[in-house]
Amino acid sequence: MVNTEKTTFLDIPLVKSSTYLTVEKLLIILIILLAIFSRFYQVDHRVMSHDEVNHVVPAYDLYQGLGYRHDPVTHGPLQFHLLAASYFIMGDNDFSARFPAALFSVAAIVFVLFAFPRYLGRKGALMAGLFFLISPYLLYYGRYTRNEAFIELFAVMMLYAVLRYMDKRDNASLILLTITSALHFATKETAYIYTAQMMIFLAVYLFLRLLKTPAWKSKIHQRNFLLFSILAIVLFVATFTIAVIDASHAEVNETGTAIEVNRHRQLVTAMIVVGAAFIASAIADLIYLVKHIGWDTIRNESSFDLLILLGITVLPLLVAFPVRVIGWDPLDYTTAGIIRTGGMLIIVLALTAVLGFWWDRKKWAIHMGVFYGIFTIFYTTFFTNIRGFLTGIVGSLGYWLVQQSVERGTQPLYYYALVQMPIYEYLSIAGLILAVVLAWRSWQGQPDQPDKNHEEKESVPTLALLLFWSLMSLVAYSIAGERMPWLTVHIALPFSLTAAWGFAKFLERIDWLPLLKKKTIFVFLLAPVFLLSVLGMIGLLLSANPPFAGKELLQLQTTYRFLLVVLTALGAGYGLFKLLPVPVWKVFGQLTTLSFFVLLIVLTARTAFMAAYVNADYASEFLVYAHASPAPKEILDQIETISYRTTGGKNMEVAYDNDSLYPYWWYLRDYPNKRYFAEAPTRDISNATVILASSSKYGKIDAIVRDNYTTFDYIRLWWPMQDYYGLTLKRIGEILLDAPLRSAIFEIWLNRDYSAYSQVKGISHLTPENWSPSDQFRMYIRKDIVAQLWQYGASPSFEVGFDEDLYMTNVLPLLADQVIGSPGSSPGQLNAPRGIDVAPDGSIFVADSRNHRIQHFAPDGTLWNDWGTFADTETSEAPGGTFNEPWDVAVSQDGFVYVADTWNHRIQKFDYDGNFITVWGEFGVAETPYRLWGPRSVEVDIDGNVFITDTGNKRIIMYTADGDYLTDFGGAGFAPGEFDEPVGIALDPQGNLFIADTWNRRIQSVFVDRMNLFVSPITWWDMYGWYSQTLDNKPYITVSGDGYVYVTDPEGYRVIQFDLAGNYISAWGDYSAGYDGFGLPSGIAADNQGGVWVSDAANNVLLHFTLP
Repeated sequence: MVNTEKTTFLDIPLVKSSTYLTVEKLLIILIILLAIFSRFYQVDHRVMSHDEVNHVVPAYDLYQGLGYRHDPVTHGPLQFHLLAASYFIMGDNDFSARFPAALFSVAAIVFVLFAFPRYLGRKGALMAGLFFLISPYLLYYGRYTRNEAFIELFAVMMLYAVLRYMDKRDNASLILLTITSALHFATKETAYIYTAQMMIFLAVYLFLRLLKTPAWKSKIHQRNFLLFSILAIVLFVATFTIAVIDASHAEVNETGTAIEVNRHRQLVTAMIVVGAAFIASAIADLIYLVKHIGWDTIRNESSFDLLILLGITVLPLLVAFPVRVIGWDPLDYTTAGIIRTGGMLIIVLALTAVLGFWWDRKKWAIHMGVFYGIFTIFYTTFFTNIRGFLTGIVGSLGYWLVQQSVERGTQPLYYYALVQMPIYEYLSIAGLILAVVLAWRSWQGQPDQPDKNHEEKESVPTLALLLFWSLMSLVAYSIAGERMPWLTVHIALPFSLTAAWGFAKFLERIDWLPLLKKKTIFVFLLAPVFLLSVLGMIGLLLSANPPFAGKELLQLQTTYRFLLVVLTALGAGYGLFKLLPVPVWKVFGQLTTLSFFVLLIVLTARTAFMAAYVNADYASEFLVYAHASPAPKEILDQIETISYRTTGGKNMEVAYDNDSLYPYWWYLRDYPNKRYFAEAPTRDISNATVILASSSKYGKIDAIVRDNYTTFDYIRLWWPMQDYYGLTLKRIGEILLDAPLRSAIFEIWLNRDYSAYSQVKGISHLTPENWSPSDQFRMYIRKDIVAQLWQYGASPSFEVGFDEDLYMTNVLPLLADQVIGSPGSSPGQLNAPRGIDVAPDGSIFVADSRNHRIQHFAPDGTLWNDWGTFADTETSEAPGGTFNEPWDVAVSQDGFVYVADTWNHRIQKFDYDGNFITVWGEFGVAETPYRLWGPRSVEVDIDGNVFITDTGNKRIIMYTADGDYLTDFGGAGFAPGEFDEPVGIALDPQGNLFIADTWNRRIQSVFVDRMNLFVSPITWWDMYGWYSQTLDNKPYITVSGDGYVYVTDPEGYRVIQFDLAGNYISAWGDYSAGYDGFGLPSGIAADNQGGVWVSDAANNVLLHFTLP
């Protein structure tokens, strides 16, 4: 379908003395200028979002001369090289980081305007340029450091190359297609989808052309070819389906990365067999075709050349498929893995060569050289990273095949069709529908005749290709494992082109001359008035406050408004029918449709403007995910101010955690004294002027910095509201019938206003101040700095003092002299070990909490015994000997073992060998002595009495050895003998109890009169630790035989020693993932040799220390 438009109003010169500047050229200039302005205006104002940081930082390293190594996680290498070049020209900043994306987005619009008039028509090309300009998705991600803006240009270039070759059959088109494909494959793995879509279309188009060719000598042969082709298609679909099912069997590890396990050999075998059958049937079908219509007939088809060219250039990039089917790992870069993959690659290259020679050996050599020349240069970073060729040709597809099972974002299948496209790309949806309607009418009216405006050699199937591309994109990205908002770009792009074709054809069908007469020109004013009035009527009828609903003032106002718009619609409609030329109804329909599309264009431009400039940093927009709020950049401004005022430059010490790495990995690149502490802050971060930490680290940071910092809380990342999950026909129907809810959703769609929706739903978390879902983080600023900077709200009336860590003196440089265990679930391995106890014989019992068992080790660390399996009393029977995270264990003098089965809310008793004896307790809020809430610790005195901390009920309970109740004391409060989250409990040699009163941040000791069951407090002292109330910050306590109290400070990564009166003696430990510190010190028990055992719940070991 090639455009042969006659002279139109687009050719009207704007200057009488010159025909150069026409209406068309003016419109092109305006669209280009607006494209430049819209893509570059304040492009550096938005905060660098999470995924952008993954691109800008490696590019910065390349710019700094540190090289670049391709990683499939961050897609292809082209963007990184372009960013590095941009930094080199303009310096490293947010503007230069987004400049390449903006430039390519503008280039895509320019390309469409100048390249597509032949295939979309001149009006179609103008409309495509306009639709690209105002598309909310193409605009937003045309200003975003992702790959989508680059693909926007490569996609339209690929489409143009295919259409041009089908039109002209020239070699330049094939070269353009090869270059574009190579650049796309060097950009992102979406190239596989684009190429597959194009090849499927070309194959179907070729099949239909060959099926109808007059070269068939027999109808029987023609029918047989059709049947063989259907068989091949069925086998292909079956192979693809099995491959998808097989990919879904990959499991996901704790970091969200897929791992190759549990592949069902039956599936693999079926895939090999069915795939081989498909290949065999396809070859047989081709042989049969050549035999009965001749090789020349096939070669004369332009689609055949395009199909072969795409196939031979891409085939080596599919080597990950056979590697994975065989059972090898395409991501194995060991020597053995490279040899296996390399062997398979050689086989595939040989097959490519055979196909290329069969097609055209000269063209094959040229195009393979061009494609893999570009591919190699970028993936190896100009031959400085040779391994990049392998990670590109095998690793890219291999990684993303495995990652499909991860389903990043876990969005529903209708995510694009019912959420993203209707909210943002409604103009292109309407335009596509219009294109289908016009094409259908044209086909019905003249099914056997070519379009009167197009000539035909081999007809160029522009609309068919655009429709196929649009619908296949919607399907492909909907069924793909990863459904993320930015992938909507790849759906919006073909939709916009199809809409441009449809709207342009619609404009051509309007007879403009009668409408432009002096008498009828007013219809252009009346038509939009009529449309808006009708829409206003519908809106009022469907609103939460419809007309004629009552006599209240607000109801009457709505009724009057409704009557007014009805009268306006009637008046405008009457005027239209009076002024419109015949045939009235046809012209009326055309003008109404035109007005409707003009309205959609205006609304789409408004939607794009709001998304790109007004709400660019806010999760009120649905086209973002894990999106940075404005706060990180606001904090950066504050950091720069503090740094320049305190150091004269960027030399201030700033510490940040692994979550704040995004975006401060980028923003703090020029701060030489930055400190990255990941998940484990150590005490030396208290020297930093500013600390940035996510909410999961508050407890750890507070334990270190104490009260020496002023804090400011912010939202770091946020996600769009996701109430669209779980949509069903029933739920959609309920929404449509609920007027207030329907009206509230319309407000979200039109204005991104969530106030009415929040009111209807009775929620309060959809405001910028308390948005959820979101990720909070905190800025800590040293108080002495705050006092110097009035803008932080510090008043000179308060005295700046520092809360000194009293446990920083006499810190012992102790190293563990014995280590037991390692991470895991096998016997002898540990998973979050908590409470421990040393038996009279010196052996060690430990509550292996997340393995739901008790383990018993010899003094030398040999495993003697273990028992226990998981059971949850809330969901099933939990017989004796089963646990739900046991947190503590205690051994009596006569060899009985007591276990605090914490989340089954009970105490279990065993003999020394782990044989179950009895159990008592169930969940409750202290209604009886046997109603427990998460008992955390258990201790046994010399008489066999059992003491437990009923942590959730904030009390201590005393039982006999068999679980009979004796007494209890405590309750919520701060007075002596009252508790708030009591955890660890221990006995001194005199039988006095010592309790870790965690949230009161103190240790209490009490005297227990066992004869009279009387309890009285002895003393208590404050703990300069235990600051947070996290699940892991649960300290344990022990008392040694020589009268010292030892407590763990879990999030302070240390053990602290006191005497019985609470006087500080010493401390040891700091954060470490090894044995020279602690990951999370938890349980503690003194032995009879002057040493102390400590359980490390993060590093999953037991550590023994000998005190000096």
